[in-house]
Amino acid sequence: RPLRMQRQDALEKLKSNDPSLYSIDLEGFSGSDLSKDELVEIAEALRTNTHMAEMRIGWNRIGVEGFSVLLPGLRANTTITQLDIQSNKLGDDGACMLAEFLATGTSAIRDIDLFSNGIGPRGASAIARALETNETLRYINFQTNHIGVEGVTALAHALTINTSLTSLGLAENKLGDECAAQIAELLQTNTTLIDIMLSQNNFTEVGAAILLEALRLNVTMTELTIHTNQISEALMAEFKTVLADPARKAAHEGETDTKPACDIPLEHRE
Repeated sequence: RPLRMQRQDALEKLKSNDPSLYSIDLEGFSGSDLSKDELVEIAEALRTNTHMAEMRIGWNRIGVEGFSVLLPGLRANTTITQLDIQSNKLGDDGACMLAEFLATGTSAIRDIDLFSNGIGPRGASAIARALETNETLRYINFQTNHIGVEGVTALAHALTINTSLTSLGLAENKLGDECAAQIAELLQTNTTLIDIMLSQNNFTEVGAAILLEALRLNVTMTELTIHTNQISEALMAEFKTVLADPARKAAHEGETDTKPACDIPLEHRE
């Protein structure tokens, strides 16, 4: 069936609070981004929907204006646990709005994909501050943004306080060696994260060596992806050896909630 008709059917199920609608896919497609009127409908439906747990609304280029329309519905909703809003041009202003929402502590959302939203240091820092009080999020993906040293520093500090986040996506942020010390601090102090994605960040052997030393001191991390950087195969092999230590898996024995609950970020997850 045509994608537009499929979208309309999904919207009708959302508005009618159809118990069979566990997940909704409203991702944008060529020439058919969600309109403001559709966003108003979605926001209104979210206020009363009590069944849907997963919402994919990426690639619609809704921007700050569109997100401000959607946000009241997200605030009122108590069932959504997975939110995919990748590639929506939220920018720092949209990220700050999201941060204010996450800081309220009323959201059930566990997993958020913010891939390619033009989020810089200001937006990332705002979300980091929200993580200091948010106890629900398990996974957040900042891949393909530009959060910079300031954003990484804020996240590293927040994750010395936060004890719920288990997976953090920082790939493709052009962090470079100047951010290695901040990430190393995070690795040395946080005992909740089990998965961090650092690929395609312009790390060299210098920065990678700092990260490796910090990883040796961390016994809870089970996955650290750092491929597609300026790192030798020998050093990459050392990362694999450290991560393969059986003690890391043993540290999570008996836990039932260590991996992200989400299927997102789909193709972006490494």
